[in-house]
Amino acid sequence: MKFKFLIPIVVVLVVGGILGTLYTQVWNPLWNPFSLPRESVVERAFAKMMGLESFRAQGNINFEIKTKDLGEEETEDFKVALNFSGALDIKNSRSSSDFELTFGGQGLDISFTGELRAIEGDFYFSIKTFPELPFLFGGLEELKNQWFRLSKEMLMERLKIESEEVSEEEEKTKEMLQEFISVLRGKEIIQVTEDFGIEEIDGIKANHYLVLLKEDELKEVVLEFLQRIKKYVPEEEMASYEEKLRETMEDLPGSFEEFFSKAGTITFEVWISRDNQLRRIKGEKEIDLSLFEQFKDFSGEWAKIKGNFDFKFSDFNQEIKIEAPEESTSIEEILPPGLFGSFSQQSLLKTPELPLSTPQDQEEGLPFFEEFEFGEGETPSLEEIEELERLLEELQKE
Repeated sequence: MKFKFLIPIVVVLVVGGILGTLYTQVWNPLWNPFSLPRESVVERAFAKMMGLESFRAQGNINFEIKTKDLGEEETEDFKVALNFSGALDIKNSRSSSDFELTFGGQGLDISFTGELRAIEGDFYFSIKTFPELPFLFGGLEELKNQWFRLSKEMLMERLKIESEEVSEEEEKTKEMLQEFISVLRGKEIIQVTEDFGIEEIDGIKANHYLVLLKEDELKEVVLEFLQRIKKYVPEEEMASYEEKLRETMEDLPGSFEEFFSKAGTITFEVWISRDNQLRRIKGEKEIDLSLFEQFKDFSGEWAKIKGNFDFKFSDFNQEIKIEAPEESTSIEEILPPGLFGSFSQQSLLKTPELPLSTPQDQEEGLPFFEEFEFGEGETPSLEEIEELERLLEELQKE
């Protein structure tokens, strides 16, 4: 009985310990009174992501379409897979990424690997490996491990776009993005349906949640956003936009209901660390296309499309150095000369490294380009360009 005085102390210590683990979220059950609602945690993490100046990302995106004909086994018809690892410097308008792109089907996969960089509107790319298919890519080996450039100024010049127009469109895009973020505020479009507890992502502890997109709230977001951006529509297009908007307002609710009733719920997983950073996001969805009216004429038993993604993020707001390649070749030098609207006799003869006549032509004394003689400064017609491309393709086959 002499130990009775210890009971209150033990009770205080136990209760204090429980409260302490709940407050620090070392133990974080769904009923924890000290934690924010799970939905608020996820929303804050996404909002913080939108405000970052820089970060690194890696992950993959995969799509595949499978069909099954009546009486046949399941077959995989087509798939596309992208793996990437890169960095984004939003503050300085720079990004870079290594990538592997694979597509194909029926047991045949074609893969490319390379690197992309974007420096203040100029794009650079380098192909590291081509598929081992000589009959398709055998002539492209000389392009490997070289940097090619698509400059903003060149593209604007070829497409006859003024810099003021680009600046206006960029500003409009930023404003529309802010409008969308504003619409999202106050809308509960997500619901955390499961808490998997704390897990480690690259050595960092993070809370793992399963998140559900709420159909009704998502529908309201889309409708409100379409109404808000009406002020960005040019005056001469306003009447047409308002007519389409009326049709959308009438049809969209039914379309949303039909889509979700046939496609099912949309969920994804997130991992959020203690500093409220989104460390990982992952999702997967399969849809039976034969259930939809648009595919009512499909003759097979079913057709399904499946997609999944898995992204990881790190180095938030850390200094990231992304520079343009020391040497690069303009994309104009490897593409068909008439592609950007510029065509000259000199570029015509320089771009394809091919003989100007076939062996048979030389025996018969017929110059290959005899019928394509242009005076200085002249531009061939579209028919002449198409005929020339056809002849070049025939020559490559030989």
